[in-house]
Amino acid sequence: FKNDIAGMRNYKGNNMWALFGDREMAYDIDRDPAEQPSLEEMTRKAIEKLSQNPNGFFLMVEGSKVDWAAHANDPVGMATDFLAYDRACGAALEFARQNGETAVIMVPDHGNSGISIGRRDCKGYDKLSKDQLFHQLSLYKLTAEGFAKKVNSVPASEVQNVFRTYAGFELTPEELDALNHCKDYKNSPIPENERTTKGKGSLYSGSLTTFMSRLLTSHTCFGFTTGGHTGEEVFLAAYHPDRASLPLGMYTNIELNQYLCALFGMTHDTLEELTASNFAPHSEVFKDFKCEIVPAKDEKGSPSLVVKNKKKQINITPFSNIVTIGKKGQEEIRLNSVIVYVDKNNTFYLPTKLVEYLQ
Repeated sequence: FKNDIAGMRNYKGNNMWALFGDREMAYDIDRDPAEQPSLEEMTRKAIEKLSQNPNGFFLMVEGSKVDWAAHANDPVGMATDFLAYDRACGAALEFARQNGETAVIMVPDHGNSGISIGRRDCKGYDKLSKDQLFHQLSLYKLTAEGFAKKVNSVPASEVQNVFRTYAGFELTPEELDALNHCKDYKNSPIPENERTTKGKGSLYSGSLTTFMSRLLTSHTCFGFTTGGHTGEEVFLAAYHPDRASLPLGMYTNIELNQYLCALFGMTHDTLEELTASNFAPHSEVFKDFKCEIVPAKDEKGSPSLVVKNKKKQINITPFSNIVTIGKKGQEEIRLNSVIVYVDKNNTFYLPTKLVEYLQ
C-alpha cells in the first residue's frame, strides 16, 4: 500500500507492505493523521499480522527521525518523536504482557547532539521550575522542518500569525530579518541574490530549517554541544515474562545481540554461517573467474561488477537484491539478501551461491 492509509487499515490478509511519503515520513507532530499513520499504529498493525504465525515472530521498530531532529538541534522534533516512539513501545509492551511469550527490547543505537536543559545565556536556569523550563516547548505545534514548510506555504504578510499560532510568540525585527535572509525562504521580500548571513548574529543561517531550529531553541533554556553523534552510554529497557531473564546493567551491542539470539535458540555460529553465506567477498566467490569493476557513471553512484567466463556473464549492481545474467542482462535473478559494496577496500559482498550461475 503506497500512500494508502485506508488500504493499510482495512486489509484483512496477513502478508502486507505499506510505504508513506515521497522520501521519508513526517515528524509525528507535523504528520497529517489522514495521510500517514503513527509509529504506534504501524506497530500495532505489524503485531496484529505477525502474531498470527504459530511459530512466533521478530519485529524491529525504529523511531528514526528523532536522530534527524538531534542532528538539526531541533528540540521539538526530538521531544515529540521520542514520545511517538514511547507510545509504540507501549503498544509492544501491552501485547507482550497479554501474550506471555514475548520479550521486548528498547535501546538507541547511539547518543546524538548533547542536548542540555540549561544553557549559559539563559541566566538562572538552575532556579527555574519545571513549568518555567518547559512551558515554551509545550506551546510549539510544529518541528523546525514543519515551520519551514509552513512559512513557505503562506505569504510573507502571514508569517507573524504563523508564529503566534504555532509557537506562541511573535518574531522580533532581528528574527524577521534573519528569516528574510534565509536562502530557501521562498516568500522573502529580499531578492535571493541580495541575501547574506555574513557578519550577522547567531540566528542567521543559509538554511531555513536550521534557522527555525536555532530560533525555536533560542526561546527556551535548552542547549546543544554538537550537531553530531555523542559517546555517552545509552539507556537499555526491556520486558521479559520471566523477570530473571531480563538484560539488566550494562550490555555492549555484541552482548545484546547474543541475548536476542538466545531468545530464539540461535547460536553465534548460526549468524556467522549466515554472514559467510550471504556476504562473502567477491574476490573469494569468483576467484576462478574474470572480474571487472566498472566505475560509477557519476560521483553519487556506485561501481558495478561484471563477472565472466567463456560462455556466461553476471552483472552485479550494489545495494540491490537483483542481479542479471548475460551481456544484455536478459535473465534476472532476485536474491534473498542485498549485495553490499564497500569503497574502502573496493569489495562487493554477496551470496556464495552466485558462482553457480557461471558453472
